[in-house]
Amino acid sequence: MAEAYGPLLTPRQREVWALVYDEDWSLTEVAGALGITRAAVAELLKRAQERLIEWEARLNLMGLEERRAARFAEWATILAELPDGPAAAALARLYRAWCVEEGFEGTADGRDEAHV
Repeated sequence: MAEAYGPLLTPRQREVWALVYDEDWSLTEVAGALGITRAAVAELLKRAQERLIEWEARLNLMGLEERRAARFAEWATILAELPDGPAAAALARLYRAWCVEEGFEGTADGRDEAHV
């Protein structure tokens, strides 16, 4: 998972971040494994978090994700309101495939494929 932060963090920050947040190690465990102090681990995490917050402010990825989720919900509502028929069933299948491709969890479209 550390690779997800790519060039946003230094290699050491990525390593510490991954151990603490992905592997659920304590700061003391990380410090012992890396041969640094617990305070150094805390400082690396603090700087990493500052860097990630800075990049989020620039990129606004959370805002984009919220708008994306709203669009998926809007599509689901529209699909649920369509009259039953082959076109509605086809659109529902496309919507579910789109949700899977996009990794979106909210795949409910208000339609039971058996009755469309």
